[in-house]
Amino acid sequence: ESHMSTAVRVYSFLEDTARNCPGESVLVVCHGGICRIIESYFHDMTNEEYSAAGIKNCELVEYRFE
Repeated sequence: ESHMSTAVRVYSFLEDTARNCPGESVLVVCHGGICRIIESYFHDMTNEEYSAAGIKNCELVEYRFE
C-alpha cells in the first residue's frame, strides 16, 4: 500500500469516526506511521514537520473534533 493510500484510508477512518461517534471518546491504538498521519489530519504540517513527527512507545495523545 502506498503512503498516500494509507493516508486516504486513515483520513476516511477519522471522518467516519467523527460522524458515527459524536461526543464519544474513542481509543485508537496504532503504529508510529499511522500516528504521524493522524497528526497531519489535525495539524497543518510542512514536509519537514511531517518527517520529524513521532510518538513515543505507549504515549497517549488526545485529539478533539471541533
